[in-house]
Amino acid sequence: MFFYFTQNILYYGGYTNNKITFYEDLDIGKIITSIESKEIYVYSFMILKNIPNKDLRFYKSLINLYGKYNGSINKISENLYMHKNTIQYRLNKIKEFTGYDPRNIKDYMVLWFAFISID
Repeated sequence: MFFYFTQNILYYGGYTNNKITFYEDLDIGKIITSIESKEIYVYSFMILKNIPNKDLRFYKSLINLYGKYNGSINKISENLYMHKNTIQYRLNKIKEFTGYDPRNIKDYMVLWFAFISID
């Protein structure tokens, strides 16, 4: 049983880039680590396939910051050294590329999961 817990912690840590993770802190990671890698890849591809490869890292960062700062455009723009209107434009581009609006919590979760599943 402990091996299973440790394996899940390592697996989820790879998604979140956390150096130290405790099993009690996995929250949604408990669900994510129970899904086969192939299914996660297919899911991510289905959601993100229209985003140009050169932009994937930026949009992944944007989605992560959007969650970290609870949607605060001011804080995101300060972190990325970008104008607030540029952040709004990029959020609109995500919706245009994927059909999911990060400003909607349900859509945000779809995008977040798809982005954490890619390197």
